[in-house]
Amino acid sequence: MAGFGDLFVGYGLETEWLLTWFPVKEGAPLDGPKMRGGFFKHNITDFADPGALGGGTGEGHRLSDDFKNNSLFAAITIGRDANFIYQAEIEVTVGTNRRQKYLQLLPGTVTPFMVNVAAGGNRRETTGTALVLQGVFTAGERASVASIFVSGLFGK
Repeated sequence: MAGFGDLFVGYGLETEWLLTWFPVKEGAPLDGPKMRGGFFKHNITDFADPGALGGGTGEGHRLSDDFKNNSLFAAITIGRDANFIYQAEIEVTVGTNRRQKYLQLLPGTVTPFMVNVAAGGNRRETTGTALVLQGVFTAGERASVASIFVSGLFGK
């Protein structure tokens, strides 16, 4: 259960994403693009312990499972730091090529993202293809003392 102090640090994060796997060369194992999209949301108080991502403090969202290809991987991991600021790690892998991005998502911001990776290595199932993960993070506003007081007075 959230405490009174959580009213001042808590804010929500909505994530909309689109993952596209597509051919970029003749002879690629795909006839055309394959796409998958989705949405997830968090509240800053969902994460009990702060810390850098990778230390078990975040929640990972694996996005590439529907493509049923072990040489493709795409994920977004969300966590928070000690100041109750969201952190996001975006990872995309095709064959042997991998890219990662780390973002800090401040309250009241809208942050678009895009990560592109062309296939690496000689894996037949991914040669001549690329994967792009794109989307937007929308971080809500933190409540102020005034907004909490007004909401209590007028029930809004």
